[in-house]
Order: sequence, then C-alpha cells, then structure tokens
Amino acid sequence: MKLIRIILFLSLVLPGLSLCADDLDMARDNFEAGNEQYKEGNYEAALSSFLLADSLASGFDVNFNIGNAYYKLGNIPQAIRYYERAKKFHPGNEDVRHNLEIANDQIVDRIDSIPESKLNVWWKEFKYGIGSKGWAWITILLAVILASLVLAFILLTGRNNKRATFLGALLTAALLLASFFIGQDAKTYLTQAHAAIITTAKVDVRSEPNKNSTQVFVLHAGTKVQLIDTEGEWMEVEIASGNRGWMRKTDLAEI
Repeated sequence: MKLIRIILFLSLVLPGLSLCADDLDMARDNFEAGNEQYKEGNYEAALSSFLLADSLASGFDVNFNIGNAYYKLGNIPQAIRYYERAKKFHPGNEDVRHNLEIANDQIVDRIDSIPESKLNVWWKEFKYGIGSKGWAWITILLAVILASLVLAFILLTGRNNKRATFLGALLTAALLLASFFIGQDAKTYLTQAHAAIITTAKVDVRSEPNKNSTQVFVLHAGTKVQLIDTEGEWMEVEIASGNRGWMRKTDLAEI
C-alpha cells in the first residue's frame, strides 16, 4: 500500500504526466506534415503545422523547426525567439547555436556578453535535456527502488544484509529527492519565461515605467533581454552588458 501511495502521489505532483496520447499523436502528425511542407518550400504552411504541434507537445525539434520556418520567411526576431526556446531544451546543441549565431548577425544591436563556460552548458544539458517528464519518471523509478529496499530491510535477517539495504535506502532516498527538485527546476525553467526577444523595430528604453521618463538607451528588433520586473504594462529588462531599463510588454515576445 505504501508503494502505491508513493507512486500515486508522485504522479499527481510531478509535471507533465497528464499529457494524453491523442495530443501526442496529433502533435506528431502536425510535426511530420510541417516537415513535408518545409521540404516543398511552403514555409507558411509548415509554420502553421509546427505551431500547432508546439501547442500540443512542445520540445526541442518543433521549436527548432519553427525557428527555421520563421527564418525562411524573413522574420528574424521570431526566428531568434524560437531558436532560444529550442536551446532551453538542449543548451549544448550545436545546430541551434549555429543558427542562432547566423540570425543574430542580421540584427542591429551588437551587445557583447560573457560566453558560457563548457561546464555550465554541460550542467544545463544534464538538467534540462531529458525534460521535466524524464525527471518525473526517474523519480518514480527511484521511489520503487526505495520501497523495495525498505521492504528488504524489514524482511531480511543478518547484520550485513540489514546494513547493506539501509545504506542503499539512504542513498536512493537522497537521489530521489535530488531528482524531484531537479525536475521541479526543469519544469520552471522550461515553462516560465525569464527572457524575451524585442519584436518592435525600435524601442526607447526608459529609466522608469512611464513614457515621460528619461530615455536611457535604444534597442532594436531581435535583441534578447532578461526579464527583471513587471509593473502594469511595463517590463524592466536587462541586456547582456548589464544595463537596465523599462519598456512596454507589447514590444516583447517571451522565450
């Protein structure tokens, strides 16, 4: 009974386990249709198919292909946005990094940023590469192993057996907690926006959240900004150089 309760509890609280098979099938069908339309050069139709697939089951491949479709249609800001979304799923992927570099070469603003270390990229790939659903299943598997070790500890006799199962249960419990919290972090990272792409051709960034405040700098379409705070229709943003200011939410598309 304890094992059943643990599995039921984790199934309820861990992210992404309720996506029905019909949605997955429909997402797959639209993704494949988009691929065929893209090969035929029908980029607008491909984009529509990819966007529908993304609304049903988002992931690296569909976001990457949406970025490619937008790039082919000449919408560089949206191409950058979806390449950045794809990079959230697989931070170390060379194809998306290459396409991002090409797209960023075509925007107005050139803001130098500190390159990510390989260790940081690897750590992000480890945490987010399998997604929150992957961590959910890992957590459930560890819960099953933990319940088995606890049962073995109760049933087995002998000092050595007791010690081995006890230590194994402690280690498994630690791994279970780690996988649970990593899964929660992955869910937050993949579903909540912490950055955005400017979609308006030219934006005056203000010192305060009102149109009459001082203009501190100007940004252009395609520039990536970090989201810091929000107040009404205004958003405080930070660019790679560290400068901050306020701009209207309507000038941004969240990643």
